[in-house]
Formats: sequence, C-alpha cells, structure tokens
Amino acid sequence: EATTTTPSSSLTPSPAAKPKPAPQAVSSAAKPSPNATRSAAAKPAPATSSTSSSFSPSPKKKRRTTFQEDVLLTLLRTAKPYTLKSLAKSLRTTDVAVHHVMLSLVDKELVIKKEFSSKGGGRTRELYWADQEAASAGAKGSKDAVGALERATPEEMRMAAEECVALRKRTGRIEGELTALQATPTNVALGRQVEEAERDAQQTKRRVEEARDRIRRASSASSSGGGGGASAAAATRPNDPVRMKKRINAMRGEWRQRRMKCNDFVDTMTDAMEKRVKDVRKLLEVETDDDVGAVMPPKHEL
Repeated sequence: EATTTTPSSSLTPSPAAKPKPAPQAVSSAAKPSPNATRSAAAKPAPATSSTSSSFSPSPKKKRRTTFQEDVLLTLLRTAKPYTLKSLAKSLRTTDVAVHHVMLSLVDKELVIKKEFSSKGGGRTRELYWADQEAASAGAKGSKDAVGALERATPEEMRMAAEECVALRKRTGRIEGELTALQATPTNVALGRQVEEAERDAQQTKRRVEEARDRIRRASSASSSGGGGGASAAAATRPNDPVRMKKRINAMRGEWRQRRMKCNDFVDTMTDAMEKRVKDVRKLLEVETDDDVGAVMPPKHEL
C-alpha cells in the first residue's frame, strides 16, 4: 500500500500567530478630509481686533452729482450767459432736458433768465446765467447743488489772484506793444506816402516855374512896350492911389469872373456825373480859394 509522506515542516508545530491589532476609529475632527482642507485654506482667517485696529479707515466715496447739479456747476464755473441750445451742446444733451432743469433753477433763484430782442424787434433770445451770490449763499434749499462745487482753498485763491494780476500786467504790456506796432506804417503805406510827396513836390515845382514865366513875360512886356506917356506917367507917379485902386478892382473882377466860371463848370459836371460837388472836385483835382486860404479883397470905391 502506498503510504503518503509529509514533509517534516508540516509535522513541526507552527509558531503562534501574532494577533493583528484592531483598527482604531479615526474621528473626522482629528483628521480632516482633503476637500475640507482645501476649503479651509481658501477661506481667510478672521481678523483679530489687534489686526483691524492697525489699518486706517477707507475713504468715503464721492457722491455722484445729478443732472441739475451738473447744469448749475457749468453755469457757475464758466460765468457766462448761455442759450438753451448752447448749454445743451456744452453738456452734450438736448435742449428739452435743459429747459426742464432751467425752470427749476429759475424758481429757486439760482439762475437769472432774461430776454433780449434783436434790432429789428422781430426776434427775441432768452439767455441764462448763474446768480453767483445767490448760489454761494445757498438760496432756497440750494445747499445740495452748491455743495457739489469743488471749493478752492485759500492758497489756491491767493495763487489765482496773483496769476490774474500777472496776466493783467502782461495784457497791458502787449496792448502797448500792439499800439506801437499799429502806429508804425507798413512798407506799402510808406511807399504810398513817398509817391504822394513826390507828386506834391512836382506840382509845386511846376507852379513855381509857371509863376516865374509869367513874371518874366510881364517884365519883358513892360520893358519893351511903347515907352510913351503912360510909362512916363507910371514912372513919375509909381504910388498913385487912384490908379492902384482901379488896377485892384480890375484884378478882383477877373478873379470873381473866373471863379464863377469854374463853379458853373463844376456844377454842370456834378449834374452830369450824378455825384457830390466834393467828389467831383477831388476827381478833377480842383483847388478852391478856401483850400489855400485865399480871400477876395473888397471892391474899392473911386
């Protein structure tokens, strides 16, 4: 019979197996889960009283101005009159919206409204401008609107006043320089004045030559003519008052006759050209007795 043999190891008793320790219960409070750890890291720890006291308080946000305050601010800062259309264009809005706001501001006496008529009297324009004194005093509950203004500090006011004085002085200097420049004639004006002076000099020279020619002809005629009793009488009586008066009356009559002819000619040209007498005289370069200060002597009685 076949016998079954077993190894010796199977016959020796195995050492006592050590008992496995029982698994200990792990509480959720002692060992947090990974999700809980990440969520806890994401949330910041609450600030303690000592930490919060070290930071300064955050600044207050500036209140946004209303449309009515924007309109009032624009009128106060620019300090000039507006029409509804020009003010709407400046504020980039419609004149209807500006009109509704103006009704409220006029009722509060913050804005002055006045109508101006044109020269023809047919069209009127309404102008609006801010009442600076009433707006600064806060008339009729306008403290909210005026409070939106950015008040200037005394230092800014002082600097603005100094700048204004400096600008006024500079404006005065510039106006003085401009007056001096305007009084200085240009090259074109100087050329025109030189041409006029040369023309007057030529006319004066021509008149002097004509007067010399007349004197020369008169002296030659008196020296060459007849030498009879008239010249002898004139030589013997050079200062005869009767003869001098007659000669003055004859020259006066010739003068008066020539002036009448010249006036008649100028009147005829005036009627033909349909212009004024002054314009015709200037066009024809007529020189009157009044222009040179010539006065006709009285007629002598013989």
